[in-house]
Amino acid sequence: MRGTIIYAGGFELPDKNAAAHRVIANAKILKKIGYNVVFVSPKNEITDNKNLVFSEILGFEAWEYPKAKGKLGIIRKNFEYKYLLETVKKYNDITAIILYNYPSFGLFNVRRYSKKKDIKLIGDITEWYQPLNPFVKLDSFLRMRYLNKKMDGLICISTYLTKHYKKNISNIITVPPLIDKNDQKWNELSRHIKKSNDNKIHLIYAGSPGRKDKIKLIIESIEGFNNLELSVIGLNKKDIKSTIPNNVTFHGRLSHSESLVKLKYSDFSIFIREVNKVSKAGFPTKFVESISMGIPVITNNTSDLLDYFEDDIGYLIPNYSKKELIKIFETIDSNGIEISKKMKSILIEKKDSFDICKYEEKFIDFVKGLCI
Repeated sequence: MRGTIIYAGGFELPDKNAAAHRVIANAKILKKIGYNVVFVSPKNEITDNKNLVFSEILGFEAWEYPKAKGKLGIIRKNFEYKYLLETVKKYNDITAIILYNYPSFGLFNVRRYSKKKDIKLIGDITEWYQPLNPFVKLDSFLRMRYLNKKMDGLICISTYLTKHYKKNISNIITVPPLIDKNDQKWNELSRHIKKSNDNKIHLIYAGSPGRKDKIKLIIESIEGFNNLELSVIGLNKKDIKSTIPNNVTFHGRLSHSESLVKLKYSDFSIFIREVNKVSKAGFPTKFVESISMGIPVITNNTSDLLDYFEDDIGYLIPNYSKKELIKIFETIDSNGIEISKKMKSILIEKKDSFDICKYEEKFIDFVKGLCI
């Protein structure tokens, strides 16, 4: 082994959020090139224990602590670095610490510790939040404008972020969300979910829209297209404050594996995002999962998506509006199944675009640059 790398942040292992999928994929690459990767993260289910709880998750050592909740949760997150430093002391071969979108106060203290102990500090940056809460807004400002520029290296999820930090950080790589195609869930079809034979064109939205995804716009735009069926995963009907057309079905929250099976049996996946700093700086995991499953995507131009639409793999709307969406729905309403089949045949060669094996060399060069 080339040493231990601590990977810390607000991800909920093994697969509770998109962040967990990202860090697991990156950790698999680091493990493959010779590092022992140890996770430090909060766990919702730990409620009556203030100490670190050890477990093994997907072949990695993990130290978990109670998740900060309630009105003071935002402040408490800034003190979670104490769990991280407690974990660091359990290992005598730490070569680097990776902080995933870490709170500014915690980041400041971990940086001070790492410099003292000569441990490389790396940031995994996937978001540029635009919070409404003044405290969180200050936290985001300090992290994005100042503290991230003091790291030894950065793993950025988009070229937008890479360009932003390029002047200050020499060791920097752009890594979108990745998957491991050897993981069984990418090749498994459920016995319980069957493909519909109703000759309708099936679209799917899966996720937690929050303030970024315009699911209501999609639902309003699809009304009246009787050949189109939209499945919404992650939400219930009552979550949408609007009239729901008959061709929209809500499935509520499903496991990640069940969502992938639903995606596999769809003709198109769809998501629309407002174009702002948040969507430019991020990278939609939904896009990665859809391409990796070989399913054409209907979306608008955010992040680095334009780079992937050189081939006919879906529809990339320049901006987003009801008028633009309706135009796409009119196109696929009559012969969407044939269009989808043609795009799926192109996607056969693109399905491994986000596989971890494609990024191994990039990580090797990155750690060489850090001399670890």
